[in-house]
Amino acid sequence: MLKLFLVLVFILFVAQSAGMFFCKRFCLKDTFHLPIGFAFYLFVLQLVYYPVQFYQLSSIYIMLGSLIVSGVFGVYGLIHIKEMICSLKKLDYLWIVASTTFFIFVFYRLSVALDFSDSSVYLNYMAQNIDIDRLNYFDFWTGKIQYPNEPLYLYQGYYHFGSFLCWLTNIPTNIFGVTGYVANIVVCTWGLGIIYSVVSSVFVLEVMKYFKTDNRIVNSTIVVFLLFYFNYYYWRIGFAFYGNTFRTLFTGMMLYYLYRMYSSCEDVPLLVIP
Repeated sequence: MLKLFLVLVFILFVAQSAGMFFCKRFCLKDTFHLPIGFAFYLFVLQLVYYPVQFYQLSSIYIMLGSLIVSGVFGVYGLIHIKEMICSLKKLDYLWIVASTTFFIFVFYRLSVALDFSDSSVYLNYMAQNIDIDRLNYFDFWTGKIQYPNEPLYLYQGYYHFGSFLCWLTNIPTNIFGVTGYVANIVVCTWGLGIIYSVVSSVFVLEVMKYFKTDNRIVNSTIVVFLLFYFNYYYWRIGFAFYGNTFRTLFTGMMLYYLYRMYSSCEDVPLLVIP
């Protein structure tokens, strides 16, 4: 789990760096960079994934492309590390620590319901694309070789990002033969679930910062409701690793930025969703 924790810290650092770059490039006045940064990070990854998905090339191109994109944003973050540290020095982030801790506590006591949901399909999608000669060259339900596959699934780069997360977590084991192997199901469900919990919680703070009132009690009550009730429906915990869960989050982000753009004439760029 230590390896997974370090990988998650790296991915969140990359997403924060991507958010800083995006906000600077488009003069976006966001207090919290992580939500839009993670969306922008997935968008760039999807652009890299399209040729590999279209020609169903080896998954190694997904891994290398993801590593390069992550490295570029990571270097950008290191260059602006002082600015990043300053932006993270907010007492508001204590809400994120509390919310993520609560997510881990609750998720530990839940099940992903493999027998009664599509979890096996999405977990298959990520696990079998980690080390494969031809991307998506199998049936997502049975795991058997199949070509062509269902077209609706072929270009969902979010799940290839999940494959990259599994691959990155187990690099020390697979390449250097050191430390223990972390099961793909653990990386997918816990890793992507924690990322969703953090990103969605930070987005809640961003929205509250924009709409805040002068009454601290009202503000705190709304934050508690959004973070510890609204964001804790079962499917936002047990199925937090689903692409559909992130899609609802990104839809909410789109509506938020559209509101800002048209209600206050703020120069907000259109958020592109991969």
